[in-house]
Amino acid sequence: MFIRDIVKNDPKQPKSINQALGGYGAGYRAVGDLHQKLRRACQMLNDAGMHIVFIAHSDTITIEPPDSDPYTRYDLRMNKRSVSPYTDNVDVIAYIRLQTFVAGDDGKKKAVSDGKRILTCHAVPSCISKNRYGIEQDLPFDKGQNPLRKYIKTLQTKGD
Repeated sequence: MFIRDIVKNDPKQPKSINQALGGYGAGYRAVGDLHQKLRRACQMLNDAGMHIVFIAHSDTITIEPPDSDPYTRYDLRMNKRSVSPYTDNVDVIAYIRLQTFVAGDDGKKKAVSDGKRILTCHAVPSCISKNRYGIEQDLPFDKGQNPLRKYIKTLQTKGD
């Protein structure tokens, strides 16, 4: 929506966000600024006692650290200028994935799943994830259950 708005309201009528606002990344910077505004507005709601959840798709990127071998990790499917409002100064960044196992003999191995999902919200190299609640292991992600309820006091009821 932000990209569409920036392109639509540019008086030069660019064909894409790459050309918006004169090009050279200006369109992406403007989109990043809109994400920052949204994040600040949501912080005001959070300060008033509301829990805010952002949901995004993921892509894979290659990380090339200067002191070790390159590896692939899951990242948010967004322009890098728009990611930081959702990863900086937040309580939880979690990644939900199918629990997967490798099965088969030496020649024919394949990934299989039992359909269960797990929530990763602690630091791992395979995805962007973190938390401020001391969670250090993957959590089961069962339908109808909030796996974070046990860790976040404001999600708990008197019986918890």
